Amino acid sequence: MRIKKSVSLRLNESDIEKIKEISERLGVKESALLRFTVKQTLQRLLPFRKGGSKGVDLVPALVECGPDLCHYLELDAADLNRIVNFGLQSEEAAVDQEDLEILVAAGATPPYIRHRIANKRQGGLAELDRQPVKQHFFDKYLFPAREKRGQCGNDQRSESEGTENKETLNTMGATKYVIQ
Repeated sequence: MRIKKSVSLRLNESDIEKIKEISERLGVKESALLRFTVKQTLQRLLPFRKGGSKGVDLVPALVECGPDLCHYLELDAADLNRIVNFGLQSEEAAVDQEDLEILVAAGATPPYIRHRIANKRQGGLAELDRQPVKQHFFDKYLFPAREKRGQCGNDQRSESEGTENKETLNTMGATKYVIQ
């Protein structure tokens, strides 16, 4: 059994009530629900560990939890720039400052975000799907030049695994992602 430590944290009354209600409905102790919540959040934030990913290699984590980080930890674009781009060896692997500003603003109303991204992409609002921030980051950093993917070597099908649904994507950063 792993050694556990007691930790004290301050929560507002509404959060405590939510924890009580959810733990009661799930039939678990409040402490178990809190441990689950912490572990789940730590899993999402794993790429941000010291010595972890930097620059465009953080894009999947930024898309997943960046707006929440900015909102709950009161981070601005300058903070995100320091967290994401500090210490990069190559400017090509950096996430643009303007994109970090879009991520910070992702808590704003969806029409505002759609407008900013549509202007940046020089396209109409119709081409954006329901998740414009995610789509913008994936198009720009993880799937650059989709139409050239076959020519550039970014699309490497894994025949040894016997499936046509897996792709290994070489991004601008050092990390390779397998998409199923």
